[in-house]
Amino acid sequence: MNLKTLADEKSTLQICWIVLGFICLGLSLSPVIDGDGAARYLDLVNIAKGEKPIDKFSSLQMILAMPLYYLGGLLGSPEVWVGYFNLIVFATALSSLWFLLPKDRRFAVIVLLMSAAMLPHHIRYFYGEVLSVMATMVGLVCLYQRKHLTAALLLGIGAAQTPATLPALSLVLLYTAFKTRKIWYGFYLLIPIIITLGDNWFKYSTPFFSAYLQAGEHGAKTIMPYSGLPGFSYPLFFGVLSVLFSFGKGLSFFAPGLFLRWNLPQTTDSDQPFVKLIDLQLVFLLGLIATYSRWWGWYGGQFWGPRYLLFASVPACFLLAYFTSQSTRSFSRQIFYLVAVILSGWVCVQGYLYGNSDLAICGENKSALELLCWYVPEFSPLFRQFVIGFHEVPINRLLYAAWCIVTVLTILTNRAPRGTRFSV
Repeated sequence: MNLKTLADEKSTLQICWIVLGFICLGLSLSPVIDGDGAARYLDLVNIAKGEKPIDKFSSLQMILAMPLYYLGGLLGSPEVWVGYFNLIVFATALSSLWFLLPKDRRFAVIVLLMSAAMLPHHIRYFYGEVLSVMATMVGLVCLYQRKHLTAALLLGIGAAQTPATLPALSLVLLYTAFKTRKIWYGFYLLIPIIITLGDNWFKYSTPFFSAYLQAGEHGAKTIMPYSGLPGFSYPLFFGVLSVLFSFGKGLSFFAPGLFLRWNLPQTTDSDQPFVKLIDLQLVFLLGLIATYSRWWGWYGGQFWGPRYLLFASVPACFLLAYFTSQSTRSFSRQIFYLVAVILSGWVCVQGYLYGNSDLAICGENKSALELLCWYVPEFSPLFRQFVIGFHEVPINRLLYAAWCIVTVLTILTNRAPRGTRFSV
């Protein structure tokens, strides 16, 4: 049996394992349309009726979900079918990575995004972050590979879906323009700007209006000193500390793989393109942190984890996949890598099985105690079950959790073969 046959057989087994994961995920998902998702769905219904959307969210997701709405209408359950929108987006984006990423790392990246990331929890809801993150993730890969038309379209969709990510996209394009000495990368911004202005015109009859920046867009006044203020009013210093290190919302707990970048082993020539792609993702994440650390609702409301920083799972998983393929690591790197993988796996499993189901206290008294879920470890969703116990969950969800656990253990005990270059 030659090497090509062995490689083909290995790829087939990898595809089968990924497909099995998606089958377990799809059968156990039980999508929910509530909260912001319910408002988005109502806007989708209004658009389908030929009426204007009434909420503040981008209309892009509703338009893209329209085929599922009509299909569901034919089958008598449009809301159920629309609930699977984010799963379809997730599967489509990860399938594209199979063809875009180097053969020696694509499997690790894909299964880590499925088993050691915040994403599985998010795709249960009809919220807007999954579409924005998946479009941006694939768009950045295409940007690095100089697939300009595809990159411009996907990055445009990602930023238009969540206009607050425009500063992060601008930072990435500025970074790329500086690296390549090509200023025309700035034209990438035209697509999201045009879509956003057009959407505003459609909803408000004027392109220069944002409901997010109105005085009424603020949280409840609580004991927290900067609560009740609108817009980008949160002090940057405290916002960054909270976004990075708070027990219930901090990236150091929900995406620990990010910090592997600061202890990166010496790269070879074949490693450098993959690392440069990760750095591109980290530049985008830096822009998100700088933006949302100033937002009055940096914590993402009563949603599980750092909702607005879901993109952090992307570079975190790419970094974990990079370390997985390293044949030599120092002892300290091995320990840090081991902790990061295990914690990331728990983030995924806990979010999918429990989420915020045992944290109702944080919404009581007009969210006066919500700060407990941000800063106190006993009220962090990641540690809550160790305080109150592990209650029963649906058996089909346990099957997906088992797939995640087996995947993480496989990643820990096997290293991907090296040698395939990431050509651009």
